[in-house]
Amino acid sequence: MNNLLRHLKVYFNSCQSSIVKVLSKYTVYTVGSVVIINIILAAVALLKDMFLTSYFGTSAQADAFLLAYFLPDAAGNNLLAFSLGIACVPVFSKILIANQPCRLKLVITSITIYSIFFTSLLLVFSCLFRNNIIHGLGAGFSEDTCDLCIKLFLIILPSAVVFLVISIGTAVLQVHNIFNIPALAPVLFNFIFLAGILFSCLLQLPALQGVYILAVTVLLGVIAEFFLIFHAIRRYRINIWARLRFKELVKPSADIKELFKIFLPYIIILLSYQVVYSVERYLASSLELGSVAGLSYAFRLSQFPLWVFVSAIGTVALPYMSKATGLGNDNDLKDILLKSIRMILILTLPLTSCFFVLRVPIVSILFQRGAFDANSVQITAGILTGYSLTIVTQGIVIICTRAFLAANRVMAPLLAAIVSSIVNIYLDFLLVNIMGAPGLGYGASIGSLLNCLLIIFFINRLFKLAIQKQLWDLAKILTANIPFFATVYLFSKAWCLIELAHRPEVRPGYTIILVIVCFSVYLMSLRMLKVNLHISKTIIDRKNSYEKN
Repeated sequence: MNNLLRHLKVYFNSCQSSIVKVLSKYTVYTVGSVVIINIILAAVALLKDMFLTSYFGTSAQADAFLLAYFLPDAAGNNLLAFSLGIACVPVFSKILIANQPCRLKLVITSITIYSIFFTSLLLVFSCLFRNNIIHGLGAGFSEDTCDLCIKLFLIILPSAVVFLVISIGTAVLQVHNIFNIPALAPVLFNFIFLAGILFSCLLQLPALQGVYILAVTVLLGVIAEFFLIFHAIRRYRINIWARLRFKELVKPSADIKELFKIFLPYIIILLSYQVVYSVERYLASSLELGSVAGLSYAFRLSQFPLWVFVSAIGTVALPYMSKATGLGNDNDLKDILLKSIRMILILTLPLTSCFFVLRVPIVSILFQRGAFDANSVQITAGILTGYSLTIVTQGIVIICTRAFLAANRVMAPLLAAIVSSIVNIYLDFLLVNIMGAPGLGYGASIGSLLNCLLIIFFINRLFKLAIQKQLWDLAKILTANIPFFATVYLFSKAWCLIELAHRPEVRPGYTIILVIVCFSVYLMSLRMLKVNLHISKTIIDRKNSYEKN
C-alpha cells in the first residue's frame, strides 16, 4: 500500500511538473494569451457599462457615483498606479538580470512603503477636504447629490492606496515573465463590479440603495485584485520583502532615485495627454447637444485596438527590453523594438481602415438604440473619422516610449508629448471653428502624428535603428492592406445600398460576413507576401538567453 501511494505521489508530481512546463511555454510568455485576456476584459467592461447605464440612466445617483468613482480611479489607478507600475519594470528588471535578489527585495519593500505612506497622506487630505473637492467638481449638483457623492467617495477612496500596491506587485510578476495573471486582475475587478450591478438589478433595488452596493463592490473588486496578484507572487515563490532600517527609508537608495527619475517624467507625459482630453471635452461642450457624449464614444472606440493589442505587446516587450539594457545588449533591445513596431503595424493598419471607412456602420451597430438616434450616430462617426487615424501612430508611440523607459531616457518622449500636446490643443481650437465636432478628431490625429514623428526621430538618434533597412518590410505590410482596404470599402457601399441603417435585423449577419471576409482577405494577403506574423519566438529566445545569463 505504501509503495502504491509513493508511486501515485511521484506520478502526480510529474503530471504537475508537465502542466507547469506547458503553461510556462505556451501561455505565460506569449503575447497572444494577453491579447485574449484583454479581449475578455473589453467585453466584460462593455457589459458593465451597458448594465450600469441601464440601471442608473442619467439620474442624480448616477452622477454622484460616477464622480465619486472618477477621482480614485483617474488619479489613483490610471495616473499614479499606472505610472508607478511602468516605472518599476525597468528598475526591477535590471536588478534581476544582475542576479542581486537582496537588492531587489530592498527596492520592492522601499517603494511599497513609500507608496503606502504618500497615498495615505493623499487619502487623509482628500478626507479632510472632501466637501471642497466634491462641491468644486460637482458645482452643478444639488445639495442632496453632493452629500450622496461624499458618502460614496469615502467608501471608494481607500482603493487608491491599494491600486499603487497592486501596480508594484504587477511589475514584480512581469519582470519574472508572468504576464497572464496581471492581465487577469482587471478582468476580476470588472466581473465583481458587474456582479454588483446584476445583483442590484435582479433584486430591483432602488437606485439610492444600489449605488451603495456598487461603491462597496468597487472596493471589494480592488481588494480581490490585490489578493490575486500577491497570491501569484507567493505561488511562484517570489520573495519580495526585506527588513529595512529607518535610515534606509529616510535616505533613498540609488535604485529608488532611478525609479523616480523614470516615474516623474512619465507621469508628466500622461498628464499632458489628460490636458488634451480635458480641452477636447471643454470644446465639445460648446458645440451641438450630444458632442461630449459623441467624443467619449469615439475616443473609447479608437482606444480599443490600443487596449487590446498594443497594450499586450508593450506589456510583454518592456521587461525584455529592460533586461537587454541591464546586460548592455542594445542589439537585443533594438531587435525586440523593431519586431514590436512591425507587429503593431500588422495589427493596427487594418483596424485603422475599418474604423475610418466603416465608422458609420460600426457606431450604428454598437450604439444606435433607444435615445442614441441617427443624429447621435453622425456626431460620433464624424469625430471617429479623425480619431481612427491616431490608432497606428499612438501604437508606435506607446512601444517607443517603453524602449526609452527601458533605457532610462525619458526626457525625449516627454519633450515629444509636450510639443505634440500644445500643437494638438491649438489645432483643436482652430479646426472646431472650421469643421465643428469632427475637427476634434482631426486635431487629435495631427497631434498624434507629430508625436510619432518626433519620437521616431529621437529613438533613431539614440539607438541607430537603420530605419531605411525596414522600408521593404513596411512596403509589404502596406501592400497587404490594399486588398483589405478595397474589401472594407465595398462593405461600406453595401451598407448604404441595402440601407442597413433602417434594418437592424440584418446587422448581425452583415457583421459576421464582414469579419469573416475581411479577416480572410487580409490573412491571405499577408501569406502571399510572406509577412511573418510572430513576435513571441523572438521574445522567448530572449527569455532563454537572459535566464542562462
